[in-house]
Amino acid sequence: MKTLIYILLIGSASTYSLNGFAQTLRDKIETKGRSITYKIKYEKSSKNFEVLLAENSANKLTKQKQVLSERAKRLFADERLLKINWPGVKKIIANSISKENLEANKTTFLGVHYYFNDQGLLKEVQFGLDPKSTLDGKDLEAIEKNLVGKIRGTIKDDAYNGTNYITLGDSYPLIVLLKLKKQ
Repeated sequence: MKTLIYILLIGSASTYSLNGFAQTLRDKIETKGRSITYKIKYEKSSKNFEVLLAENSANKLTKQKQVLSERAKRLFADERLLKINWPGVKKIIANSISKENLEANKTTFLGVHYYFNDQGLLKEVQFGLDPKSTLDGKDLEAIEKNLVGKIRGTIKDDAYNGTNYITLGDSYPLIVLLKLKKQ
């Protein structure tokens, strides 16, 4: 009888884990990669849009108030001042996540908030995840390590001189990243 109960418990735990629910970040306060710990924060907008924010616990810029010159404040929304090779960034992200994880999450999205210094170098990232996503700390760490310090935008103007960081963001349906990975 003990053996039967044990088998039933293992079977139900396996089913619970295999359906993906147990592997989501929805109910966690952190997730770990190999060397980076990400703090998880659940947010829900007034329009019932849900997102999990995942941030490297060592991030500094995300905790600072942004300092902009008056000129930069007027131009800040003009993304064209900081030119980024977005197709290249998207390809790097796609190649940072295993094909299996992309396929398992193809109905979800990944948002990335980028923090650049005033010279256009990417210094930090923050992630936005669909609450149904099963991406974990290892996936986020792979993306972060492939982007931070390696992506540099071209700044066309001196409006950002003295700015402590420049923020841009983008969102990627994982089905799009899966298609990129197959190319």
